[in-house]
Amino acid sequence: MNYIFKKISAIVTSIALFGMGTTVTENFASEYSYSITANATENKVFSDIDSNAWYADAVQFVYNQGIMNGFPDHSFGPNNNISKGQFVTVLYNLDKKPIVHGTNIFLDVKPTDYYAVPAIWANYNSIAFENNGYFSPNYSIPREYMVTMLYNYAKRYKKYTIVINKDALNKFGDAQGMHDWAKEPMMWAITNGIIQGKGKDKNGKNILDPLGKATRAECAQMLYNFSKKY
Repeated sequence: MNYIFKKISAIVTSIALFGMGTTVTENFASEYSYSITANATENKVFSDIDSNAWYADAVQFVYNQGIMNGFPDHSFGPNNNISKGQFVTVLYNLDKKPIVHGTNIFLDVKPTDYYAVPAIWANYNSIAFENNGYFSPNYSIPREYMVTMLYNYAKRYKKYTIVINKDALNKFGDAQGMHDWAKEPMMWAITNGIIQGKGKDKNGKNILDPLGKATRAECAQMLYNFSKKY
C-alpha cells in the first residue's frame, strides 16, 4: 500500500507541474519514487560500503534520513561521480520534498525524468540555474559546484546565518585554481567543517581539489557534516 501511495504521489506531482496532458509511465512512477524516497526505519546495508570506510557513518545517515538511496543491486556507488540531476534531487530530499512552485523551462528536462521536480524547485529557489535553456542534469559536478549549490540552499533558500572565515582558503595549495564564484561558498564550507581537504601535496600544503569531480561518498559526508551544523 505504501508503494502504491508513493507511485500515485509521483504521478500527481508530475501532472500538477507539467499539465493534464502529461504522460506518466509506470517506469517513471517507480523510478521517481525510488529516487526521492526512503524508509527511514529500514536498516539497509549496502553491498559496497565497508563499515570502516571514512564515509560509512555518513552513508548510513543520508540513507536513514531519506536523503540518498542506493542502486537496485544494493550498492551505493561511493566512488561514482555525482551528477547535477542527482544532487538537486538530494537537496530536494534534504528539504523533505516540499511543494514545488515554478514551471519547467529546461530544454533537456522531461516530465518523466526523476530529477524533473527537483530541478524546477532548485531553479525557482535560486539554488541551481539553467544555462541557455539547458539544465545539464547528467553533468558530473566538480566539488566547488556541489559546495556552491549547498551554499545557495543554506543562504538563499533556508536563510541560515552564514559565518565565514575569509582566511579559510589559505591553508590549501590548490585553492587559487577555483572559480571566483565558488570562493565564498568554499570558505563557508571550510569554516563550518562541512568539507575538508584530501590529504597534502608534495609541498605539504593541504589539497582542496575544487575542480575535481564530486563523488557520492563526498556528497554523503558533506551533507552529514552540514546536518550536524544546521
